[in-house]
Amino acid sequence: MDKLGYTTNAKKQLDTNRAATTPTNSISPSKGKPQVRAILDSKGDLIRQAFLQRTFEANENDLTALDAIANGKWGPLAISIARGALDINGARYYGMTALTLAATENQQEMVKTLLSHGAEVDNGNVRGQTALILAAQNGNVSMMKCLISRGANINHRDGEGMTALHRVVASGNVEAARALIRAGADIDIADGNGNTPLTLALRAGRADMIRGFQAAGADLNRFDSEGNTPLIVAVKNGYVNGVKCLVELGADLNPTDNEGNTALIWASRNNNASLVDALMMDSEHLDANHRNAQGDTALTIAVKSGCTEAVKALLERSVDVNITDAAGNTPLMCAALDQRATSIAEILLKGKQKPDLTKRNNEGKMAIEIAASEWDGEDFASLLNHYLPADIVQNLRRTGMTWVNIKMDIAKYGVEKIIAAIEERKKWGELNQMEVLYEGIMKLISRAKHAS
Repeated sequence: MDKLGYTTNAKKQLDTNRAATTPTNSISPSKGKPQVRAILDSKGDLIRQAFLQRTFEANENDLTALDAIANGKWGPLAISIARGALDINGARYYGMTALTLAATENQQEMVKTLLSHGAEVDNGNVRGQTALILAAQNGNVSMMKCLISRGANINHRDGEGMTALHRVVASGNVEAARALIRAGADIDIADGNGNTPLTLALRAGRADMIRGFQAAGADLNRFDSEGNTPLIVAVKNGYVNGVKCLVELGADLNPTDNEGNTALIWASRNNNASLVDALMMDSEHLDANHRNAQGDTALTIAVKSGCTEAVKALLERSVDVNITDAAGNTPLMCAALDQRATSIAEILLKGKQKPDLTKRNNEGKMAIEIAASEWDGEDFASLLNHYLPADIVQNLRRTGMTWVNIKMDIAKYGVEKIIAAIEERKKWGELNQMEVLYEGIMKLISRAKHAS
């Protein structure tokens, strides 16, 4: 309690409101002081001294009768003084009324008294917070029920568009949330950021609230302003249990946000294999090969982002390993475009589904041709081994031909041009042993449908 008699909750609320706006004083000192003094004169010097010392000065450091009511200091006497001298709904101290201060301080009996003497139940402070919202923030279920029974607007929005239900979800108070839902709170109302109570629960990792909201009729597939559904929100926040819960409750797995991304694409982007597995629990209803607005799928995004764990999880679930992005690149080609993705290329090549090695992108290039330009010699050699039979690899080593020679030629000319050049060379005579081997290698590469 500070020197003015404020308890911690009231002081916090005043400090919060003080940051939000400039204070206004709706109490008139010139009108109120004579009336208060007249009452005090009849009640004795002790009370008169207490009030005259602290009341009706034009700065925020003085305690008024409204403050006394809110803090429960003088009981019925303070009430009678306020009724005769003050507007019981008058606001000062950054929009706080006697009722909102009493709610902040959990003064339930004082709240009842104020309401019975005409306090407006839905008057808000400068942040738009009513007594009900303040009671909700405090988790005071009994006071919430009292205010609702006196006609409080259960769906009143504060300055951030949040209702009492939003506030109790944000604080994680399950009992208070249940009480508000039973009292008829709108379960799907959105705050200023487009969050429903359900999406706030998901952001806060509150699985214990999700089933209750669904049972109360919450829309599991409602979009926010960014096109996020509750499922996408749960995935973006890495909340595996929330994703599992929503999947079990039958949430739609395939809605897209404003950029065309599904929950699975976000799980891949976040390199979270657990999220991928949770979404794949209902693989029958999941479009695992959906393309977003940029033409990327969950797998191509995982490869491009270097998300190894997501790639493994997706391949285990049998997504299309040869699906292409907007440029016609398969996942293997996407890996070939990045020297850092050689380990992902190995995962793709050794998976249950074998990538089509001869597939060409929109520029007519195969993965091996892309890698020849982007990868170093050792990594390129590792990839080339998947295109050639083991005996050819051994012959290559015996001839002294290096990976670097092949890499440089493929990077410079491309496989088909090299084959065409060799065919042209045949017109001028027989090929030597090295040329025959080279021709064989290029033809094998061009025909290597799947990794060896």
